[in-house]
Amino acid sequence: MTDVKEVKIINTIGRRKTSIARVYLQEGSGQITVNKRDFAEYFPTDVLQTIVKQPIVAVDANEKFDIRANVTGGGVAGQAEALRHAIARALTYKGKAKQRDAQEQKRAIATNAEEQPVFTYPEKQNYAHLIDADANREILKKEGLLIRDPRMVERKKYGRRKARRRFQFSKR
Repeated sequence: MTDVKEVKIINTIGRRKTSIARVYLQEGSGQITVNKRDFAEYFPTDVLQTIVKQPIVAVDANEKFDIRANVTGGGVAGQAEALRHAIARALTYKGKAKQRDAQEQKRAIATNAEEQPVFTYPEKQNYAHLIDADANREILKKEGLLIRDPRMVERKKYGRRKARRRFQFSKR
């Protein structure tokens, strides 16, 4: 029988305008695949490529991870920024069990209930060897890469040509 190697994959979602990026990050050689195409082929300009690589370069993880991404909606600039958001989230991922433990401890502290034991969930997947989430979070937060950009296209209003542009006014 062959040995089955357990591969730890971190799955996160990033958004920008109407674009949604789903990222699957795992240990590897630094290969980035977007919608089953090479990253350089999907984002042909240097500007878009630097936008996508920004969180990877910031935490100095250039050739540590393989990234597979599915990106939908919007244009290429919105997709690149959604992908950047998802990669930044993946690089700060601690695992669901650790997040639940932290929430439980915060609740126990808030209620000042020393007599109640703090329940901890068993570690299903430990990502500590894969990424240093706390150090990465500090770096990426300073760069502003963990915050979803809330700017959206303003809707067109009736009685106007666009969202704010009015129809041409003729005095006579």
